[in-house]
Amino acid sequence: WNITSTTNKCKHPLSSLLAHNVSTPCYRYAMIDHFNQVSLWVASLILKAHDLRDRARMYCKIVDVCKQLRKMHSFNMLLAMLSAFNSSAIHRLRQTAELVGIKTRTALSRLHALMSHADHYATLRAVLSTSRQPAIPYLGMYLTDITLVHHGNQDYIDADKLVVNFCKCRLIFEIVRLLREFHSDSQFDIPEDTAVSKVLGELEALASNDLYDLSLHVEPRQPQQPSESMA
Repeated sequence: WNITSTTNKCKHPLSSLLAHNVSTPCYRYAMIDHFNQVSLWVASLILKAHDLRDRARMYCKIVDVCKQLRKMHSFNMLLAMLSAFNSSAIHRLRQTAELVGIKTRTALSRLHALMSHADHYATLRAVLSTSRQPAIPYLGMYLTDITLVHHGNQDYIDADKLVVNFCKCRLIFEIVRLLREFHSDSQFDIPEDTAVSKVLGELEALASNDLYDLSLHVEPRQPQQPSESMA
């Protein structure tokens, strides 16, 4: 991934990055769309396996992929895939979760802990600070940092808007500097596979509502047991 070449596509990178107008041409929306599409795709893979054992095998396979992403320091894709397990359509699959076993559930729990947003992604930040190259951080974390600084500080420190708030500029620079540290000459040693690239470039996923309906179909709600009345 190339931060510099991507940023150069925007005339005003920061303003484009923070823009709320969906018509603004910026790579931010492409990143968000791809992130969400991966999450829906993963959930679709699990739920399209109607047989319980097949579904459990797919569940385990995806957790194994997540573990490999962790080893590769591909944190952005890791969180995209983990987000599927947090969706209501997958989270409610108790029968599937029980069948995959404690080892898989423990591995998934550890990955969730790593990518937790608790304390402003404190665990992930600590890991990123010591991660070797190449690595791809979770980009949303840095977007949030920049947004908070941008909206929490004035551009100028005087009423006439003549004196630039360089403190704000330094804060934003520091965030961008941290992100650029991952922009190195080192590359992932992965041979190109055109078949895999085609699949990843055309992810077929169901919509969120359809996923939940399918979830209810493969694992219907269990009837509530009547509570015993106290004597």
